[in-house]
Amino acid sequence: MAQPSRVQRAGQVVRGMSKAIAMAAIAAMMIHVVANALARYAFKQPIEGTLEYTAFWYLPIMVFLGIYLAQADGTQIRAALLFDRFPSQVRVEAHVLGELITLALFLGFAWFGWREALELAEMRGTAGASTVPIWPVVFIVPVACLMVVAQTLFGLYDVVRTGNPDVVTERATRDDALVVEGPTGTVLGAERS
Repeated sequence: MAQPSRVQRAGQVVRGMSKAIAMAAIAAMMIHVVANALARYAFKQPIEGTLEYTAFWYLPIMVFLGIYLAQADGTQIRAALLFDRFPSQVRVEAHVLGELITLALFLGFAWFGWREALELAEMRGTAGASTVPIWPVVFIVPVACLMVVAQTLFGLYDVVRTGNPDVVTERATRDDALVVEGPTGTVLGAERS
């Protein structure tokens, strides 16, 4: 198997860091919500700002990094009923058209997200009537959207280069192959479903 290029290694690092940050947000949200429930029950005093941190910090991190990771791994939902029946060249053209639409949308999201983030940073925006600051996490929107744009460009390059609209999904499946120890101690290769 060929060694990954520098760009591929950088992509693997970015995906790994994004997964770690998203998982940390999930863990922090779980701990925060459980601690809030315990404090409310045991001490009759909830943890201030739990709803705001959940809605304005943890969820945007999870959602926007999740969108990037789905694009990077080719695991977004597909309507394959018709697409898989198209001739190969039509499938490539339809895929390229879809990715160009994705680029336009996410560039727009990044642009407007950046403008909103700058405005909230200038105002030091908070979550409604609470004092929980939300302006720092709003920058996840343009950053993650630009990550989707970059990943889409890399994916488009691969599709045009190979003529295979499934190249991103196939690579993600190959890269995520599992190694499982069987009941007799043998190592089995299992592909992600």
